[in-house]
Amino acid sequence: MAEKILVIDTDVGSDDAMAIILCIAAHRRQEVRVIGITCVHGNTGLDNVCANTLKTLHTLRSLDVPVYRGAADSVVETFQRAANIHGTDGFGDFHYPDAPEVDKYIQKEHAVNYLTRITAERPGEVTLLCLGPLTNVALAIRMDPNFCQNVKEIFIMGGNME
Repeated sequence: MAEKILVIDTDVGSDDAMAIILCIAAHRRQEVRVIGITCVHGNTGLDNVCANTLKTLHTLRSLDVPVYRGAADSVVETFQRAANIHGTDGFGDFHYPDAPEVDKYIQKEHAVNYLTRITAERPGEVTLLCLGPLTNVALAIRMDPNFCQNVKEIFIMGGNME
């Protein structure tokens, strides 16, 4: 079976943290290879998303997985946050005593640049797992006309609520 190369695009709240935990477990069993996590606004602001992603990876002792800061705002309309569900920090307002320093671990490259670069370098090999708003993906499509052709497959956790 061919190796599944995975990039996770996320707005980490507790639901996405669970998905990352499962993906890292699969990575350790060599069922997939997680080569990066891109952060996008959503359940909370982008700074919190980056911090929550690193908290999750720190808990898993997986801070070697590269994390990229992405889109801070929606490109279409004002985004409504779900503070009543995920808390103001997107993680239930839980105090994490040994949180890793965001600036120490976040990659310098923007998430959208990373997405277009890695899919161009590995056309037809990279699977995207999108757990939050699709802003990073939309911007990657705008930046690179071959982005969609370069992505092997994309899985989206999506929905709507009123």
